[in-house]
Amino acid sequence: MNLPRVLPTPVSSRFLNDYLAGAPALARFYSGHPLDPAAYTRKALEVHARMTPAVRQRVREAYRPLNGAARAKLDAVMQGRGFVVTTGQQAGLFTGPLYTIYKALSAVRLAAELERHLRCPVLAVFWVAADDHDWAEVDHIDLLDEQHYLRTVRVPADKDAPPWPMSRRLLGGGIDEAVAAVSETLPQEGFGRDTLEMVRRTYTAGRSVAAAFEDMLAEILADFPIAIVSSAHQAVKQASLPVMLYELENAAAHEQLVSTQTELVRAAGYKPQVTVTPSASNVFLLRDAGRDRLVRQRGGWSLRRTGERIEHDDLLAQVQADPEMLSANVFLRPVIESSVFPTLSYVGGPAETTYFAQIGCLFEAHDIMPPVVFPRHGLTIVDHKTEHALERVGHSVNSVRAPFGRLVGEMVRRDLPAGVRAALATAEEAVTSAFGEVERSVPAVDPTLAGPVRSAGYRAAAEVKRTEKRIEAQFRRNNEARIEQLRKAAAVIYPGGAPQERVLNIVPFLAKWGRGLIQAMHDAMPVVLDRSVPDWTGVKCDMQQELDVREA
Repeated sequence: MNLPRVLPTPVSSRFLNDYLAGAPALARFYSGHPLDPAAYTRKALEVHARMTPAVRQRVREAYRPLNGAARAKLDAVMQGRGFVVTTGQQAGLFTGPLYTIYKALSAVRLAAELERHLRCPVLAVFWVAADDHDWAEVDHIDLLDEQHYLRTVRVPADKDAPPWPMSRRLLGGGIDEAVAAVSETLPQEGFGRDTLEMVRRTYTAGRSVAAAFEDMLAEILADFPIAIVSSAHQAVKQASLPVMLYELENAAAHEQLVSTQTELVRAAGYKPQVTVTPSASNVFLLRDAGRDRLVRQRGGWSLRRTGERIEHDDLLAQVQADPEMLSANVFLRPVIESSVFPTLSYVGGPAETTYFAQIGCLFEAHDIMPPVVFPRHGLTIVDHKTEHALERVGHSVNSVRAPFGRLVGEMVRRDLPAGVRAALATAEEAVTSAFGEVERSVPAVDPTLAGPVRSAGYRAAAEVKRTEKRIEAQFRRNNEARIEQLRKAAAVIYPGGAPQERVLNIVPFLAKWGRGLIQAMHDAMPVVLDRSVPDWTGVKCDMQQELDVREA
């Protein structure tokens, strides 16, 4: 099987580049540097002291190990002889963008390296964010059609559907149309038939969005030592209830903690990833009208969307009777994970790595050392046809990571005959120089002529520019085939003006290359923990010191 090339995607975030470089300005926000083995050792000691086997066993039934290797690791974790590396994602349609798979495989690779370093089992765990309720974020995927134009496949929402979490939101008849639309883009040869059968088997009407996502992800990752956990699992809900209650009791103080850290991130020269909403807690409540955020109001609570008022004591009584009513927001979710799992590290994307800088002190408030945040790998899949097309148009994989209009403009400026470019430059310079000289000389005849001469010069220069545009337009017409080659190649690497991993879905790639591609992705994610970053030793959470720094 002739697999495509799987290449690392360059880091484009300034924050992430600084994070990986160990910038001193970021040290105060994290428990350790992701490439420093000592950071994981410190975290392992904290987890071991905090989580007895009995504590770990509370959520055993929530784990879904995908194979025997994962089950063996899980047994060791439950006995207190191992740890986990977590990652996760909301339940996107057909597993969502490619980076969902990259997160899981990055966690597998990091777990293997930590096993070597710590000399004990480490299990990769994928957390399905089944409590999320934003349908617009998960109701579609983007695919390339035969002509390499982006095509969006979307599942329409049921009319007047409340914002239910994906664990309770059921797929309707629209899912059959979405599966049919995907099937039209898949090859009939190769692995197309098996891939389509997997999609049809997992995404069927009547199933919850989260369950379909979990099952398809499980099939894709079946060969790797990883377990899947749903945030909506009853055992997770029960085990996380003390954290939720503590958060509600201390919502105002924790809002101040996160706000202070957020301001310090900004003061360090970085844009915070998540906005802190005044009076809004880090907890959502599930009601008949859907999932809604709890907001502090006059000693009690209200729901942000519906405005429903709830007294504090009434809220506590309700959620203690039914813990599944509560769920965490983006800030509290990582704290929940670390409270119920023996987590050494969280594998996150660029945005998640950034917002962890805002919540280190929230972990400390819950008496938990933050996990080490390991940035997931980024990959770009390049088939041989695309590589050859790039060669023919004089581009590389990295050079087409730009909007297509800019690429065409660069091609025209690069490939337009040198004599034409030089002549146009000479004409523009000559027109500007000549009319400038006339403008300087004409006052000797009549000072009022300077303005008209200047205007005439502008018109002449504009005519040169129009001539240049006409020449470039003709060049484009003469090179339509090459430009089309460039468009198709760029659509694979940078579809819709965004990185491939953030736009395209795994299904067409599996249909073309099968599970061998997943193994190639895994193999293209080296993890080497070989740095000593002694200044990154823990989050700084002295509140008075934090406030003094902010005021200064």
